[in-house]
Amino acid sequence: MNYLISLSLLMTMAASSSINTLTVLPDRPTIYATLNAATTAEEIDQQIESLPNEVPNLRTGYEGALLMRKAGLVSGPFNKLATFRTGRARLEKALDNGKLNPELHFLRLIIQEHAPRILNYKGNLRGDKAIVKAHFNRMPDDLRKIVLGYSRNSKVLPESELH
Repeated sequence: MNYLISLSLLMTMAASSSINTLTVLPDRPTIYATLNAATTAEEIDQQIESLPNEVPNLRTGYEGALLMRKAGLVSGPFNKLATFRTGRARLEKALDNGKLNPELHFLRLIIQEHAPRILNYKGNLRGDKAIVKAHFNRMPDDLRKIVLGYSRNSKVLPESELH
């Protein structure tokens, strides 16, 4: 029954819309859960493969963050560094193309807060924090919930600064 209602609603929306294609939005809760709790490089690879292509710049940012997270799960120092650098380049490319996208700044903030000092990837924490805070109330609900959840344990972006 729910399926029929959903299908009917979808058909009504498509008929009333001037857009002929549907945009597949990213599954943010799953992406951020993988960033937070993945225990194998294979989990990261599966998440990267499942990212939608409809928003290419955001996909590039997600790929970058996920690859940097993957660097902590692969073996060997050279492999770790190469994976981290590849991810960093992708995330920075996405940021260059979407400077005002607060989600990309949030992704970088997450990575920078947890990156080992030796990687020297902590230079944008203040700026990213300012952008996330400035856009927090205008973020989509699912992203706002993710940011709020993250802020409960963050030293850089405490929950008290988001309200």
